[in-house]
Order: sequence, then structure tokens, then C-alpha cells
Amino acid sequence: MNRRLARQLTPMILLGVAALVPSIASAQEVAVAPFLPKAGMDQKVATNITAVVSSELDFMSDFDGATELESKPKSLTLSCLNKASCLKAIGKTAGADFLVAGSVAPAGDEYAVYMVLLDVSKGTYVRKLSIQVEGSPSGVADSMGAHVSELVTGGGPGKQEDEVVAVDDFDMFDEDDLDEFDFGGDDGPDTNRLGAPGNSERSLDDFEDEPDSWEQEQQREDEARQAREAAAERAREEDERLERERQAEAQRRKDDERRRREELAREQALEREAAEREERIAAERARQREADDRAREEANAAADDDFDDISFGSVSPDDIGVEIDDISFGDASSEIEMLDDDPIDFDSLDDYDSLDEVDSRDSRSSSRDSRGSRDSNASDRFSNLDGPSSEVNIRGARGENDPRFGIALRAGYSKFQVFDFVTYGAELSIPVGEVFFLSIGLEGYSTQREVPPKLQDDQDRAPQEWNTIAPFNFGVKYQPTNRTFRPYIGGDVTVTPYTFEKFRMAPGLRARGGFDYMITDAFALNLNLSAGFWYGSEFEIVQKDLQPLGGVPSISLGTTILF
Repeated sequence: MNRRLARQLTPMILLGVAALVPSIASAQEVAVAPFLPKAGMDQKVATNITAVVSSELDFMSDFDGATELESKPKSLTLSCLNKASCLKAIGKTAGADFLVAGSVAPAGDEYAVYMVLLDVSKGTYVRKLSIQVEGSPSGVADSMGAHVSELVTGGGPGKQEDEVVAVDDFDMFDEDDLDEFDFGGDDGPDTNRLGAPGNSERSLDDFEDEPDSWEQEQQREDEARQAREAAAERAREEDERLERERQAEAQRRKDDERRRREELAREQALEREAAEREERIAAERARQREADDRAREEANAAADDDFDDISFGSVSPDDIGVEIDDISFGDASSEIEMLDDDPIDFDSLDDYDSLDEVDSRDSRSSSRDSRGSRDSNASDRFSNLDGPSSEVNIRGARGENDPRFGIALRAGYSKFQVFDFVTYGAELSIPVGEVFFLSIGLEGYSTQREVPPKLQDDQDRAPQEWNTIAPFNFGVKYQPTNRTFRPYIGGDVTVTPYTFEKFRMAPGLRARGGFDYMITDAFALNLNLSAGFWYGSEFEIVQKDLQPLGGVPSISLGTTILF
């Protein structure tokens, strides 16, 4: 009976022993995660140990092959080594059935190595192992093979697995010996019923060993190191932010200084242009004065020549009977005075010595009468020169209503909606009558505008820039007098181009008035006032807040040169 019972129990005992042996039942894929260096450990040592463990696993028959992960997963930390769920996720990502991971720490002249083997499909630890190896490359290579085998099979270093011996019979067991087995049943030793321990519903994760004090200390050090690294990273980011702000402030100051220098250069350029313009105007005035002086001298010389060329009619010296050089106006005047004071009395000829003397006087009187007649005729010719039919007077000056061609140069100010313009230009005056002139002019209207910040960054433009438009005007002017002070009024039609990429022009009308104040015969100071409007259907292209219709008042000063 006992022998028969032993034969029945032997296969069951062998199966139970096989079930309790913690070994891998069938060969599968295993992945090796990079071993983590703890505080004070060089990363190269951890990398070397990882390579040795991967090589040993690759040569073991328990696995089809071993794969070393190329890079450390972000979730793999020292605390992750003791969390099966964390390692399971890494193993699934690697596509392996088992996962080996660990850490390396310095231990004097040796290395303290902590390794775990995880069943990825079950999410449970197969085994954990803490060892110490010699702190040299050759010591690591020599000793790690046995420790890797221990991690996989559970046997100690150099320990051979126990052989399972099949027993064909149970003669070695006595019936009395079999009676000593207690199988946990309610019946006595002779019963055939077996008492089996109850099945546990708990996984190996529920039986994980609590980390020892060294691991807890290492974990605290890791957390402190991570906190220091996080604080250092925050400090670095703060330093970078402050440095960026400092650089931005320096760049802003540099840009402000550059804009200030550019503005100063523009102001200096404008001042130089104004000074050069004043010099040119002064030189032009000087040249004009010289020209006027020469013109007056030439006019005076021409007047003298004209006086010498005056003709007294068709009377010749032969008709007079005497030479022109013999005429003595002084003697004649004295004789005329005498005759006036003492008229001749023909009734008392006794007062004279002889009739010859009377005849002589009569002859002289006749001569004076003839000269008086010629003088009267000459006086009549001179008086005719002052009449309205005369083309020039003795001095060679122009008449009051003699219109001339002129050119006006002006600069001033104008306002159009939101823009303040500096104006400058020239205008021609063409006489079409004694008091009417055609006016043709071209002006420049310049204003300084702000450039948006976006355009400053994208196109590297200055914060401010000058924009210019050039209105063209054509009209009529009425100037009633050509005296020293010459007021005028008039009206113009204006045409103003205001875009160039998409060419557009704004028509307009204006009324104006002013005066010329003559300094010389050909040079005058000019004041011009005008008021009108411009109409542009697409003024919003220039600036959003512009209206299509707007008034354009302006005032300008300048000079007028007559030809």
C-alpha cells in the first residue's frame, strides 16, 4: 500500500519541484536597458557594464537573443527600477518578452551593481539582485557572467543546477518512512487524499522587497540631485532671460542712438541746404543788382545817344544861311532881353545916328525871329516826346503798363487734412495783355511721416521718413498796375499725383492773391496766399484716415524776376 502510494506521489512531487524552480521555461527575447549611474559614478562605467550584461544574455540559451536599447528612455529613473508598471511600459515599447535594467554606484575600490529581471507580459519581477564587482574593466568582464546567470536562473555564482534523477521504483522508501509524510489531509497516513495549498490571487508585485536603507539613501540623493538640477536649470533659464532682456535693451539703446544720429545728420543736411540756398539767393540778388546797374547805365547812355540824334525837321544849315557853329544862343538871348526892355519906336528915328543902324537892328531882329521860330519848332518836337504816342522817353525807362515775362521762386507752408507740408517751387507768368497773365507752376509738397514698427523690422527702415508729392498748377492772374507795389489776384486748376505704384492723380481748384514789391526794375519780393481743395478717390491708399476731399490752404514767400 505505501509502496503504491509512493509511486503515485513521485511524479507529483517532481512536478511541484519543477514548478518551484525559478527558471525560464522557454527561450524568448530579452531587452537590456542602459544601467543608470548613481551619484559619483562615471557614465562610461555604467555603459560598459550594460554592454557586458547584454553580451552575456545574448550567449545564454535561455533567450533567443538579447537587444541593448540604443538610448535611455525618458521614464527610466532610479525610482522606476522598483516600479514594475514603469519597467513594463519600457519593455512593451522595446517589443521584448523580458527586460533587464539596473544601476551602478561606487563602493570603494568596487562597484555596487543592482539588477532586476522583469517578465514584461505579466508585469512582474522574476528576480532582483544586488552584487559588488571588482572596480576594473577586467574584473567586471570576469565576474559579470556568473551574476547574470544568477539573475536569470536563481543559482549562486559557480553553483551548478541540481540534476533531476528519475526513479524507476521506490524500493528505497520503506513503508514506515512514507508514513512520516504529512500531506495536510484530515485522514491518517493511509488515506489516498492529498491536501494542496490554496491558490493565491496575488502577483509577484505584491511581494516586492522593500528597498533597503542604501537604496533609500540613494533615492533621496537622486531626488536631491534632481532638485538641484531643476533649480540650476531654472537659474540658467532666468539668467538667459535676463541676458536676452539686457541684449534687447542694449539693442534698443543702440537703435535710439542710431536714429538720433540720423536725425541730427538730417537736420544738419537741411541746415546746409538752407545756407546754400540763402547763399545762392544772395549771389543771384547780387548778380541781379549788377545787371540792373548795367541796364540803367546802358539806358542812360542810350538816352544820351537818342538826345544827340534828335532832328529839328528838314531845316538844313543851307536853308538857315549860316553855319550851325556860328549860332550863339547867349547873344540872342541878351538881345531879346534888350528889345523887350527897350522896344523900338519907329516914329522917333532921330534918336538913332543913321538909318543903317536901324537896318542893322532890323536885320538882327529878323535873325532872332527866325531863330525863335526854329526854337519854337524844336520845343514842339520835345513836347511831342512826352505825349502818349511816344514809344520811349528820354531816360529809356519802360511805361507803367508795359507787362513783362516773369518767374517766381517761392517756399512756404501748406496744410492738407492730417499732413503739414513744407512747400517749394517755381511759377512762370506769361503776359497775355496789359494786366492779364497766364500762370504755370510746379511745386513740391514734403512732409515727415512715422514708419510703423513692423515695417521698420521687416524692411530695415528708419522710424521717420520724408514723403513728397508734386502738384502742377495752370491758371490766370490779374495784375492791374506795374508800379513799385503790384498786387494781384487769380485762380488755378491743380493736378496732384499721389501714388506711383498704382498711378493716381487728384484734381483740384484754388483761388489766390498776393503782391510783388519791386526792389529794382527786374527784381521783386513776392508774397502769395492761396486756398483751394484736392479730390482723390483713393487717398486711403496713402493713409487710412484720409478723406477723399479736403481743403488746401497755403502761404509762401519768395522772389520774382522779370525779363
